[in-house]
Amino acid sequence: MAISQIFDVSKQALQNSERAIDTISKNIANVNTEGYKRRLIDTENFTGSGAANGVDTQDLMRARNVFIENQLIKEQGSLGKYESDSAIIANIESLFGEPGSSGLQNLMTEFWNSWNDLANDPESQSARVVVRDKAVTMTNAFNRVYSDLHDMQQEISREIVNTVTQANKLIRQIDTLNRQYTVSKSADLLDQRDLVLNQLSELIDIEVKNNSGSDLVVSLDGQILVSQNYVSQIVSDASYENNYPSYTFALDTNKKAINIEGGSLGSILDINNEYIPDYMNQLDILAVSLVGRINQLHSNGYNLDGKTGINFFESNVSGAADITVNRDIREDHSLIATAGSESAAGDGSVAQAIYDAQFEKVLNNGTYSDYYNSLITQVGHQVSEANFNYESQQNIVQSLQNQRDSVSGVSLDEELAKLIEYQNAYQAASKLIATSNAMINSILTMI
Repeated sequence: MAISQIFDVSKQALQNSERAIDTISKNIANVNTEGYKRRLIDTENFTGSGAANGVDTQDLMRARNVFIENQLIKEQGSLGKYESDSAIIANIESLFGEPGSSGLQNLMTEFWNSWNDLANDPESQSARVVVRDKAVTMTNAFNRVYSDLHDMQQEISREIVNTVTQANKLIRQIDTLNRQYTVSKSADLLDQRDLVLNQLSELIDIEVKNNSGSDLVVSLDGQILVSQNYVSQIVSDASYENNYPSYTFALDTNKKAINIEGGSLGSILDINNEYIPDYMNQLDILAVSLVGRINQLHSNGYNLDGKTGINFFESNVSGAADITVNRDIREDHSLIATAGSESAAGDGSVAQAIYDAQFEKVLNNGTYSDYYNSLITQVGHQVSEANFNYESQQNIVQSLQNQRDSVSGVSLDEELAKLIEYQNAYQAASKLIATSNAMINSILTMI
């Protein structure tokens, strides 16, 4: 080998070692940087031909497992949904206040028991006061739970709009990073893009497919959101049925409808469009049935003044939102009927019939209490299911994150070992240049 070739090889080795040291230093500096993927140096490729040529380190690569990363994006969508389900449905459960003294179940029991006390002492005015007060307390609880559910639905509706806005912002960021990368080819931009993809996957159930090089396609429900030189955003539309808002979505480019099932947006959509309307509807059915049956019995009874035909509840009740005790009875408890016939002293048959109404099979072949307990059990089961799904999904995501980090993460011990290796290589290349220089000087002195 000619001495000039030794200089060339040494020079290339110095450059390679220097670039490697720079890359390792960058890895160490970003050990705690979120989304950073460890940089690799391709030392397998040689410039030119023959083993005597220097190593080309121009190809700096990010350490990654594409399959694991795409799987993680998918599972993060499920995690976002289950996490949201767990938090929101638990809040809904707390609105019912069950079990507890202020819960509707306990207040209905106290309401029924007050009628039993009145049936045992049908001429008692104080017993009538208790019936009226227990009824008012119970109806207030119906109103409160329904109103709280409605308020939560309104809050969720606002959250849907905000989440769509946030998702569209992230979609635009991905498109911007794509365009910036085509100009600069900076691996840091790809790290940023991956981080934004992870954030987007927590909101909606996206799919990511990698094409050649750094190009990728981000889609939702089979329709493209982002690809090379293309971006589409989500538009929402709210419709109302029985005063319940329901949301649908489409893309702004082709106006095609899309279904969003995963991510936190998928969660709040289900809760807004299905869960809360179902709870409110069941409360309405319970309230209307209760009003209808008690008014039927009470209007056929007689009070102490021999008056009949009086409804105990207001008759124009549409559901839990407006169930209320008859205004006349609220103002004059003596109007409460107990007797089955006029001027029947000591007759508490109507009061007893109203008390016994709680044991009738009136809703879904069950009592009023059975029907309400079924609703509470349904909510409780959904909370338990959401918590189980959330905890299980956390383990899945954590496992995938560990697999990803084992490939992409920075290990200080490994990087420091490599740093020493390349520092020694740098020193060896320097010594080779010094040796070559000494050889040339020796030759020159011989001339």
